[in-house]
Amino acid sequence: MWSRPLTAIPAVTVTSTAVAGGVQLAVGSADGYPAIWKKSTSGSWALVTSPSLVSGTTGLAQFTSVTHGSAGWLAVGFPGPVILTSADGSTWKAASGSMVRDLPGVVSISAAAGRAGYVIAGSELKTGGGYAAILYWSSNLTSWTEAADVNPLTGSNVVLAVAAGPDGFVSAGSRTDCPWCGPPPTAVPGRAVSCPWRLTCPKAT
Repeated sequence: MWSRPLTAIPAVTVTSTAVAGGVQLAVGSADGYPAIWKKSTSGSWALVTSPSLVSGTTGLAQFTSVTHGSAGWLAVGFPGPVILTSADGSTWKAASGSMVRDLPGVVSISAAAGRAGYVIAGSELKTGGGYAAILYWSSNLTSWTEAADVNPLTGSNVVLAVAAGPDGFVSAGSRTDCPWCGPPPTAVPGRAVSCPWRLTCPKAT
């Protein structure tokens, strides 16, 4: 494990944290490289990803989300995309498959894990303008399946965050420049959860 104290690295940004099974992780970037830190039993934080593991990114990049499920840990970021998995939170490896090839243009990316498995949700620029939501699902962090988009073909759909609960997944973002919250904009296994908030769009009034 390549380890370096958090305080010894300049230009550190933390964007997301997660705790599971006594393991605490933080993700973000260090000197422009996507970075993951793990909290030790002594209370100090150490970097557990090396530049060589994430050096394939173009330009500055960062992790934006980290989550834990039945098969282990998942961290995602962009540009790239940057997608890593780990069984224990200490040793990480790059994910592979069609999702890595299909997500190079994402402008947002988030991940969640629940009883139904893992979800990676992102938004990419469409030809002709606007954004399209794109989503992948996995039950084991090994095999990934792209879900069919259930949004209208017209308009712009941006997913900024996705979360999992006991009953399914919920996502938040925008539809045609209006705030939106509800089931993921693509069909995934498990029952979708409705948004508990009422959102209004100034453009619609």
